[in-house]
Amino acid sequence: MIFIQVDFCDFEDGSSLCGGTQDQSDTLDFTLVGGGSVPDHTLGTVSGHFLTISATDQNKLKTARFITSTFSSASVHCLQFYHIKSGNQNIGVLRVYAQIGGIPGSALWTKSVAAEYGWYEEQVTIDTTQNFEIIFEVERNNGNSGIIGIDDFFIFDGDCSSV
Repeated sequence: MIFIQVDFCDFEDGSSLCGGTQDQSDTLDFTLVGGGSVPDHTLGTVSGHFLTISATDQNKLKTARFITSTFSSASVHCLQFYHIKSGNQNIGVLRVYAQIGGIPGSALWTKSVAAEYGWYEEQVTIDTTQNFEIIFEVERNNGNSGIIGIDDFFIFDGDCSSV
């Protein structure tokens, strides 16, 4: 079976957000990082780039949303992405939404960030025949050390069970 990759983003140009934007109605922004102490997923080195939220006292109980560019849809799609998490048990929650017509709807995927480290692959089926954007949302909790990051997202034709 052949799977058609519709789009991808690895943030490796180091300056753009792959056509996406920071949500202007949230209370916190993701940071595009590279050259720090944490290796990205794409290159596996500290010179690679990814989006992150760092746990600080200043951003406790705040929310950040990254909105991708619009994807055309005539059928089911699969979102594949990678996320990293490290820090205390209570650092925050990562959610994924499909926004249709400017309305995010219910979260398609949710993960509380535990005291783990490393890049994890996730897949989310997006079942719509309308154009959509993906929203990556981090809701910060009270934890005061660590990061939550996203990297390397892909959109494929078909549901995730066939990718």
